[in-house]
Amino acid sequence: MGLRESTIDVDAVSPIPASLASAVVEVAHEQGLADTWLNARAAAWRPRTLEERTCTPLLVRDSLVVLGVSADALLLMKLTRANEVDQADIRRVWPLCTFETAEQVVTSYYEAFPAEAPDPHLVDFVESLIGTVE
Repeated sequence: MGLRESTIDVDAVSPIPASLASAVVEVAHEQGLADTWLNARAAAWRPRTLEERTCTPLLVRDSLVVLGVSADALLLMKLTRANEVDQADIRRVWPLCTFETAEQVVTSYYEAFPAEAPDPHLVDFVESLIGTVE
C-alpha cells in the first residue's frame, strides 16, 4: 500500500510452508533482501474474516504469489495492537478503507477477532484516530 517507507519485510498472515521457503530465499537473493523478508510474524493477527479474494497480488513468480490484505483488514490488524506506530498506520490507511464510521470499524473488529473482550471505549478510541484524518 505504500503507507510508509520503514517496513523492510512482509509479514504473512498464514504459515509459510517449507515447500515455499526456497522460493522466498530465491526472491530475497534476486532482490537483495534478507532471507526473512517474508515471514509469518503476523499470523497471530490474521482476522477470522479475511478472505483471499479480497487481497491484492503484490508479487507473482512461478513458485510464489504474495498477496496484500485489503485496507480494511490491515486497519483491523493494526487495531489489535494499536501501539504508537500502529496508530499512525491506522490514520494513514483510513482514507483507503471502505468503513464509514468508527462503529463500523468496531463491529468488523469483533467479527474478525471474536475472542477479544468487549471494550466500551473502543469506538471512542477509533474515533480519536480517524477523526484526526482529513
